[in-house]
Amino acid sequence: YKGGLKIYTTLDPDMQKAAENAMKHLPGYYTDGKKLTQPQMALVAVDPHNGYVKAMIGGRGQDKFNRATLAVRQPGSAFKPFVYLTAMQNGYSPASVIEDKEEEFSPGWKPQNSDRAWHGNVSLRTALVRSMNVPTVKLAQEVGVSKIINNAEKMGITTLVDSGAYSDANLAMALGGLSKGVNPLEMAAAYGVLASNGMYCKPIALLKIVDREGKVLYEAKPEPKRVIDAEAAYLTTNMLQDVLISGTAGGMGIGRPAAGKTGTTDTYIDAWFVGYTPDLSTAVWVGDDNNKSMNRMYGSGAPLSIWHDFMVNALASTPRTGFSNPGVAVPPEPEIKQDDKDKDKDKDKDKDKDKQAPATVTTEGNANQAPVVSNQPTKKKRSIKDRVNEIMGKPVVSNQPTPRN
Repeated sequence: YKGGLKIYTTLDPDMQKAAENAMKHLPGYYTDGKKLTQPQMALVAVDPHNGYVKAMIGGRGQDKFNRATLAVRQPGSAFKPFVYLTAMQNGYSPASVIEDKEEEFSPGWKPQNSDRAWHGNVSLRTALVRSMNVPTVKLAQEVGVSKIINNAEKMGITTLVDSGAYSDANLAMALGGLSKGVNPLEMAAAYGVLASNGMYCKPIALLKIVDREGKVLYEAKPEPKRVIDAEAAYLTTNMLQDVLISGTAGGMGIGRPAAGKTGTTDTYIDAWFVGYTPDLSTAVWVGDDNNKSMNRMYGSGAPLSIWHDFMVNALASTPRTGFSNPGVAVPPEPEIKQDDKDKDKDKDKDKDKDKQAPATVTTEGNANQAPVVSNQPTKKKRSIKDRVNEIMGKPVVSNQPTPRN
């Protein structure tokens, strides 16, 4: 009380209010044993030019646990842009063609798409916009998982496991199956790298602290640094813009250039939408603290609605700007002629599967993914199949503030 300190934060009061108002789209399913309404949510909005945190919500306000900064959760398909970004750096373009067909990437692991169908040859743009799983895994296999992880870390993701028995250096990572997960603050900052054409700014919440005599005790100094080449970042953004037009978030544009990606885990425990404009990058997470399924909650559901409502109101007084093209030519979509016989075979194959077995629960972008599901040390490195069979669908890191009884 005698110190007389003045603490200046980066929060924008109008944006913070817009974030709080957007919570009206968050459903309430039940009250848990700690008297917390589930699901919970987190929202973080970051200025990609300087890293300033403009708005932050860490939950419903029923406890003191800040899920925006402390919750480490599975990202699902919201992790896919790191795969496609890496591809853009390694000789691919949005018009590159890749085949979407059934494939076994490791013994017992055959990822499926959410629509349980195969689409033959598709462009990378189509694969990302429609959040196809097999093309994403195949792409990760071709460009190299270590390059993808390296990019994600350069863009500010600090929760990846680089080595050991539970390393994220495996193909499941391409679909968001991580040993630990990610947190909303770092996801907002990472997508901000795409918004700024490859420049990373570490998130900043405090601007400065001044004592009673006016002496500056602390002052933040934004230090943008290039971590991704501008051409690759722009091409990735160009693809992600279509997500809001014709993809998994189709029809949810905000009246100005924007890009983003949905994310849904295959047990409906975590759902995301992370999206951005040139001026603001926002991550929204909705999930159950107790790792219970959220009644088929997709990233295109509550997370997208919250993001859309927030962005429209938060940017209401911000001039409309477009993403800056660094001089790269965006290729047109290729003409792809599918073989009619092959398509008929695929349809018949799917019908046979439906007759033989009941449909499995799949989600947008994460059907039959193989998450790395334990953070307990082990001497023997297990296969992806073993990891899935052990405790499929249970995220390693919960967002519980204290150990469960």
